[in-house]
Amino acid sequence: SSAPQRAVSLRSIEEARVAVVDETLDREIESIERSAAPFQVYEGAVYMHQGQTYLCRSLDLDGGLAVVRPARVKYYTRLRDAKIITLAGSGEHVMALGFGEESAEGDVRMQTQVLAVGIPDVARRLLGERLLESAHAAVHALWAAVPLLILCDASDVEAECSGPGAHRTPRLLLYDTHEGGSGVVQAAARVLPELLSRALDILEQCDCQDEAGCPCCVQLPVCNEYNSSEWG
Repeated sequence: SSAPQRAVSLRSIEEARVAVVDETLDREIESIERSAAPFQVYEGAVYMHQGQTYLCRSLDLDGGLAVVRPARVKYYTRLRDAKIITLAGSGEHVMALGFGEESAEGDVRMQTQVLAVGIPDVARRLLGERLLESAHAAVHALWAAVPLLILCDASDVEAECSGPGAHRTPRLLLYDTHEGGSGVVQAAARVLPELLSRALDILEQCDCQDEAGCPCCVQLPVCNEYNSSEWG
């Protein structure tokens, strides 16, 4: 091609795309990353594009197509996703660290890279019944510390936030949000001791006196459990 730059997107790194089509015009209005589609254009979602509100009618991930139609609604939607993350393999092991491939199973299956930190037995005994909420708060602090050490966007990495009904053994787990991994958690794994230290600094240097924490330390607006299990 005489203009190879036209084949490179400045807005995304994924090759797999989903076309968002306005059914009233039979015209594509936007193309979004496949991994983002289940969170933005799922059936029933309110989707915003260039100031226009659309209601999503259907989503076909395999076919790469989301069908929407203009709608005037007085509400917005936000998906509350339930992720089931299963270790598919591991690489380096430092302290209680696991780093490797993960599969998130459910309506959507994605393979990515993770940073998993186990919780020592002595900490489990000390925390007792508050283990789950403590692990939830700790992974929030760890999540917030990542951009302090790694050059990345806040949306490049997410944390496993287990709600009160979770049955999995509590752990601190971060994962790349891009299919196949973007290298963020791999970089974080290399500086894990400093990352943990920065997370502790976030907690110790916060002026809040509330046991539940605050938006400056462990309460995050992007938590899919709405910070609910960080207090008993």
